Amino acid sequence: MTLTRRALLGQGLGLCLLVALPAAASPAADAREDRPPGEPVDEEVPFGAWLRVAPDGAVTVMLAATELGQGVMTALPMLVAEELDIPLDRVRVRFAPAARAYRFSFGEEGPIRMQLTGGSRSVAQLSEPMRRAGATARALLVAAAARRWGLPAGRLHTAEGAVHGPGGRRLGYGELAAEAAALPVPRGVRLKPPSRWKLLGTSPPRLDTPAKVLGTAVFGIDARLPDQLAATVRAAPSFGGRLRALDPAPALAVPGVEDVVVEDTWFAVVARDTWTAFRAARALRPDWEPGPHAGLDTKTVEDHLAARLDADRGFRVRGDGDLDRALARAARTLEAEYRLPYLHHATLEPMNATALVDGDRAEVWVPTQNQQQSLTALHRATGVPRSRCRVHTTLAGGGFGRRAEVDVVEQVGRVTRRFPGRPVALVWTREEDFTHGFYRPAVTARLRGGVDASGRPIAYGVHLCGTNIAERYVPPALANRGPFLNFVVEGLAELPYALGAVEVRFTRAELPVPVGSWRSVGNSHNAVFKECFIDELLALGGRDPVEGRLELLRDAPDHARVLRLAAETAGWGGPGGARGVAVHASFGSVVATVVEVSVEDDRLRVERITAAADCGPVVHPDIVRQQVEGGSLFALSAALHGGLEFRDGGVAQDNFHAYPVLRLARAPAVDVRLVRGSRRSRGGVGEIAVPPLAPALLNAVRAATGRAVRSLPLSRHFTV
Repeated sequence: MTLTRRALLGQGLGLCLLVALPAAASPAADAREDRPPGEPVDEEVPFGAWLRVAPDGAVTVMLAATELGQGVMTALPMLVAEELDIPLDRVRVRFAPAARAYRFSFGEEGPIRMQLTGGSRSVAQLSEPMRRAGATARALLVAAAARRWGLPAGRLHTAEGAVHGPGGRRLGYGELAAEAAALPVPRGVRLKPPSRWKLLGTSPPRLDTPAKVLGTAVFGIDARLPDQLAATVRAAPSFGGRLRALDPAPALAVPGVEDVVVEDTWFAVVARDTWTAFRAARALRPDWEPGPHAGLDTKTVEDHLAARLDADRGFRVRGDGDLDRALARAARTLEAEYRLPYLHHATLEPMNATALVDGDRAEVWVPTQNQQQSLTALHRATGVPRSRCRVHTTLAGGGFGRRAEVDVVEQVGRVTRRFPGRPVALVWTREEDFTHGFYRPAVTARLRGGVDASGRPIAYGVHLCGTNIAERYVPPALANRGPFLNFVVEGLAELPYALGAVEVRFTRAELPVPVGSWRSVGNSHNAVFKECFIDELLALGGRDPVEGRLELLRDAPDHARVLRLAAETAGWGGPGGARGVAVHASFGSVVATVVEVSVEDDRLRVERITAAADCGPVVHPDIVRQQVEGGSLFALSAALHGGLEFRDGGVAQDNFHAYPVLRLARAPAVDVRLVRGSRRSRGGVGEIAVPPLAPALLNAVRAATGRAVRSLPLSRHFTV
């Protein structure tokens, strides 16, 4: 017998599972279910766009967000189950189609509504509509039971998926669903107060875990349709490069190859299976035109950022007080330059999508964070009207912002239109995935600051240079002024410390490297500039990093609260290795991180991470802890190892051997503490632990060695 890893996991762990979950639907089944909101599916009765009730009383929740491992497939159904008074194990989950009904508020500026998983907003933004959907359905079901029994609705109550009345009367939701859905929708339904919550705030088993453990979960790369073909692509290796010429004969000579599709900047090989497509693509010798950026290398990038800072004072984003006057009055001053590299998302599941074009309809199965733009890309690539295009979201093997891009959808659409009626599964090689991403921008920052005679910081100025990812969507003149500039300066413009003078300036970089959202976006670099330089200023004044910060956070109680909790938990000032601390607010939440390290003979080891988080009311505490732990280790991996190199106009690293990630043996213990009951508003979770990790680590390294390391990754300075 052939034993796969998934089969082995199923054999070894299946009996340990306490909660059963039906296997994820096949792509073919998803196609039947993915209908416009409001249409019945498999005898289920729809209650609006968000939930459906089956005759057996099971409730199906339509999930507008993408499950990337962050737990929305459990947290969002919990909100419905709480209001509907139904056990969570009676809830089924389906990904919602790309449709207007599932767009939700996104962005702080203006009424932007998108069906996009990003910005740590899924639970924060969808919790209200999901709770209201559950509460509305509950009210309708009670009203239906009241009519059937001839009783006032006030005498009835709901529990365990049923409506209960006097004398032991009971009607299951499935028995009432059709009648309830036909009633007028009530307005202003009351949501349960926290005092009546039974499910929210607890940590039931995650709904997506059993299928993932048993190998039945459908990720994008698992999509299977009848008569399916496979494809892979190769794109120009240099930024701005094009395909001059290609002889397809060597690939067509490989048994099982169906065609070679040639585009302006890439080509695709289509075959009967993925391995054949990979082999055939390797047999080709494309003639690439290198384009205008063939000479780009790592030094070019670093020199450009420095030169732009030298030549341009930048756009002033924030100016409190007179920085130059404050520095002139300071007892001691400090200047520093920090350099942070481009970073890759390095998702374990490479980019992929499966599409079918059949007459006047087109469908794509894709692990996307961006359903709305995926629909547009499919329409653009196939020529099929948007109203006849469908996007079926699958589970995603990592995202971190990379899957907000829709390049793979456009590619598979262009390939599949050559094969009417036959689905094509496009899978990138790992090498293609590494060298054709949308990377976290490299940013260089120059900082100036000073302390008074008592050692208290009184001046902070930062001038940073990098690429604004907003330039991909709006002209540079607009992107680098006003709200779109937030992608670059978020986390700096809201500096929480009470300082006499603060100045933040930004200069635009002009580099050809494709950039996009990377987990925590601008916060990922700005937390380093903010927290490392504050740490250096406190050291300049002889102040303790924790006590000094607390003095400066007198107007930021949320920051101070998590900082105290993290420091106390980590044993700040007690025995152990060298420690560094950082505190940062992002996506409506605040996290403080303490990192403990040991350094011996230039060998750096991270011993322990302690993180305290305040993200307001918590739906599922264990998921929050998982995300803070996972985000901390994700950021640690980037800080130790991450950093793209460039050669001949493109990315030099093409796999994990050249761009390593943190391995289990080197991962430290992570102690996560949650601040409870401090705020009413719900903040984000998925990205919030990333920003403070790198500065806390750098501050710990300075505490251990006595020298400030001002560039990453640390593998360029130590053996890690």
